[in-house]
Formats: sequence, structure tokens, C-alpha cells
Amino acid sequence: MARVSVITCVFNGADVVSSAVDSIRTQTLTDWECIICDDASRDGTWKVLEGLVGGDERFICIRNDTNRGPAYSRNRCIGRAQGEFIAVQDADDVSATERLERQAGFLDSRPDVCAVGSFARLIDGDGTAWGELRVRREPGKRDWRKGSQVIHASVMFRKSDMEDVGLYDEGMRIAEDYDLFTRLVARGRTVVTVPEFLYAVRWDASSYGRKG
Repeated sequence: MARVSVITCVFNGADVVSSAVDSIRTQTLTDWECIICDDASRDGTWKVLEGLVGGDERFICIRNDTNRGPAYSRNRCIGRAQGEFIAVQDADDVSATERLERQAGFLDSRPDVCAVGSFARLIDGDGTAWGELRVRREPGKRDWRKGSQVIHASVMFRKSDMEDVGLYDEGMRIAEDYDLFTRLVARGRTVVTVPEFLYAVRWDASSYGRKG
């Protein structure tokens, strides 16, 4: 049984998902599995996934008959997950090779923490870094009233804590990550960020001002 379960939901990501898959395949921590849910893509994503994972049994690919959104798709992945820890990986982003090892080690050293994120680099379409995302390392409970205090796609959770609060709210199509974090914090759980660049968010500089 894998120690870390990486979950990825993808919709029409045929042109980017290979980078995400490759970044997990090359992790320094080897005790992982990756569950990928194709959320009824229409651009050939499923065929691309079949070619990418081949006979690699560490990857489990599933797909929805209709588009259900990221909350439903991530919960479906978690339902198949065997790991103690759940690491989010967005289909158009990239994890540093040491990400899983560093975050699993952090959670081992901090039993009081339920989820740990990281700083992230911003990369454009061809993977060139052009900026950075930094957040507070250990936000207080009141800080969460201002908005999310962690980069969701960079986070590794304790699976048991996610299950205790009911996972993602499948009725939500946006802000489902913030909703999950606020429920965790309300239950007294601690969410922190390590001040290391363990993740890269694909975000073209030309579109930066139009997102968020």
C-alpha cells in the first residue's frame, strides 16, 4: 500500500497533463500512487492519459461520464486512495522532484498539522518561471476569515482529517478548497506552509491580471 496518494482531476488537459504526470513519476519519494480522474474531457485527454501511464500500476486512471467539477472528481480519487497522506496535483502544474518526500517528512515531524502546502513558482506555457507565490507560514485561525491562507494545489493532507470533515463539498464548483480548509480550521486543525518552492503553477504572465 502506497504511503502517499496523489490526486489529480483533469478537464480538457490533453496539452498539459503530461508535465504533471512526469513530475510525479520522478519523485524522490517512491512510495506513492497517483489517481487521476478525467472529468469528461472532450479534447482527447483520456487517450493521452492511456499513453502516458501505460502499464505503470502506480497510476490509476478513472473518468466521469459527465462533467461533475473538481470537488466531485477529487472526492472520487480520494475514495480510491490507499495512502495515509493525500497530495493534490493540478493537471496543468508541476511538482518539484522532492515535493512528496519533503511534505511527508514534515507531517511526520509535526503530528499537530493536518495539511502542509509550499511556496510556488509561476510558470508560463512552456514551463519558464516568471514569478513567485508566497503565503504565511503558520496562519492563525482569524487569518482564514480574510481568505485562503495556503496554495491549495501544493498541499498534502492527512487523509483521516479530510474524512473527518467530509472531504470536498461536491455541491460547490468554485472555492471548494477554501470551504474545506475553513472546516478543518474550525475543527481545530492546523494548516501550514513550508517556505520552500516545491510546486509550480502554470499561469501565463499575460493572463495574470485576469485571474484570481
